[in-house]
Amino acid sequence: MIKVEREPTSTGFDTLVVDGRYFHSRVNPRKEASRAASAVAPDALALILSPGLGYLADALKPRDVISVERHPQLAVLRPDLNSLVHPSCEELERLVETLAAERRPKIAVLTGAHREEDHEYYESLRKAITRALEKSVERILTTDAFAKVWERNLRANVMRILQARNGEVSWSSALEPRLRGSHCVLLSAGPTLGEELPLLSKMLHRGKYLILVVDSALPAALSAGISPDLVFTIDPQPVKAAVLSNLEDIPLVASVLSPPEILARAGRLYLFGQGHPMEPSVGVPLAEMIQELGGSVATAAATIAVRHGAATLVLAGQDLAFIGDRTHVRGAAQEAASAAGLERFSTMEHAKMRTMIGRNLRCVPSVADGMVMTTPVMDSYRIYLERLARDNPGTRFVHTSSRGARMAMPHLSLAEWLNEFGSGADKV
Repeated sequence: MIKVEREPTSTGFDTLVVDGRYFHSRVNPRKEASRAASAVAPDALALILSPGLGYLADALKPRDVISVERHPQLAVLRPDLNSLVHPSCEELERLVETLAAERRPKIAVLTGAHREEDHEYYESLRKAITRALEKSVERILTTDAFAKVWERNLRANVMRILQARNGEVSWSSALEPRLRGSHCVLLSAGPTLGEELPLLSKMLHRGKYLILVVDSALPAALSAGISPDLVFTIDPQPVKAAVLSNLEDIPLVASVLSPPEILARAGRLYLFGQGHPMEPSVGVPLAEMIQELGGSVATAAATIAVRHGAATLVLAGQDLAFIGDRTHVRGAAQEAASAAGLERFSTMEHAKMRTMIGRNLRCVPSVADGMVMTTPVMDSYRIYLERLARDNPGTRFVHTSSRGARMAMPHLSLAEWLNEFGSGADKV
């Protein structure tokens, strides 16, 4: 139980004392709050962590203000404020993502005084807010950069969508009988994928587990003699058309926003919508739209597998960090595109995103001892996959990367999982 006291000041405004610590000025807390408020843009929404008696919230009016207080005893001091009481990092992160999605012009984060014992809690909230803002900036820049490309692709794919409505092409929901209750190994294009492929190539997996592959990892998988059960793609640019040239009869699971050059590579095609505003007008059924896919091909593949009832999802090559100086396995589409001078998209927004990523490299815990470097974008994929696993307890997630970023889910080497699964990995 914390000890809460209000103490009068010489200027007539009470200050707040909690466990002996002053939360506001001992002389003029209202003037102190006015100085702090003057640095906040007039059109900003303010998030105040530990608002105390609410002087800063009052000084910020008429701006929108949300206060965040850990202790109910303190929150009741200003019941008139729009307050969150003891939110989790996940709750606050989702709130900020929602606010950013509404294109709030600015979000200002201000921290009042708090007890030393509460420092770690408020610091974790600040990091959650930063993650949400970085993720939202990346999403907004991507949306702005891709808007015309998505619209062009969608118009070009109208005939494909009509074929899906007539049953000549399949929707991704048709995969449910195959995915429900299945055990899936999802191959992503991280640097450690090369360590996993030799083991997988020696396993007889048909009828036991499915191998799902992101588009960038297909060349490496085929080179290792692995023919996937499904390949996934969501990239709106045709850069990856070349790496999908060897699809032959391997089913391709693709967004309706994919370029027609990529859809043309598929002998067997399964389409899904991404909730683009134009999709209903060209015949994409609401039930086939997936609003949140996590931002990458791997997160999209994981989302679709879980959506259709996969019992197990093993994430291989999902490193989400720099391994040495690389983020992708040798031979991946990204490496080939870089060598050819191609880009996923070439706009001013892309340059801004690269600058943002370069300035915000961060250290995160590794699955091995120590830390690894990652980017805000890759870290957002980690957070998304953790949330996907947490929100879908019916699917068992297993992370196999040997040197990537640690995720809040069970970690086993691929050999350990295969042994556990009973695939005969001990005979290799």
